[in-house]
Parts: sequence; C-alpha cells; structure tokens
Amino acid sequence: MIKVLVVDDHVVVAEALESTLGSVEGLEVVATGRTGAEGLALALSLRPDVALIDFRLPDISGADVVRRLRAEGASRPSLPLVPMPVSSVSRPSAPGANRPIATSGHAHQVGH
Repeated sequence: MIKVLVVDDHVVVAEALESTLGSVEGLEVVATGRTGAEGLALALSLRPDVALIDFRLPDISGADVVRRLRAEGASRPSLPLVPMPVSSVSRPSAPGANRPIATSGHAHQVGH
C-alpha cells in the first residue's frame, strides 16, 4: 500500500484529491493538512510514501515544506509531489522537484 499525504488549504481541492486517490487500489490517503506547518508535522510523524503539497499555502510555501522535509531527512527517494501553478513552471523549480507534469490548469513538479 502506498501512503499518500495531501496538503492543501482549499477544502474542495483537498477533498477531491482524497476521494480520487482513495478510490485507487494500492493507494491510501493517510492524512490531510491545511497549512504548511500542519503538512510538515504530518509528513514527519507519518512518513508517507508520497506527499501532494499545494505550492501556495497560507503560512509556509510548498517549496519551503519540501526544503524543511529534506533538511529533516524525511524525504524518500520515491515520489514526493509539489503542485505548482502553471505560471510558476518558468521559474526555478522547488528544491527536490525536477519534472513538471501538466494537468488541467496546473503543472506539478515531481521530485525524488
């Protein structure tokens, strides 16, 4: 079972991700955080295999969450994901994020 953490301050987006991912065999959404600080604490305590992290959170950016997780040694070599707005794709990637994946209205950075 692949453990997934969702971090997004938009309730509708977070619930849609939880519902969609929860219906996929082999995936388990282990927690949902609404802020960067909450997501950071959840990632450190639960050690998910994958983290879907909104780039724009109300307190700490998704890029800062990834930086802090890497500094704490909490990142796994698998697939932590950092969602980023399309307008951000032209800017330098977040540390730990290296490959954009286009989706409707957004591009996501995939790191390892």
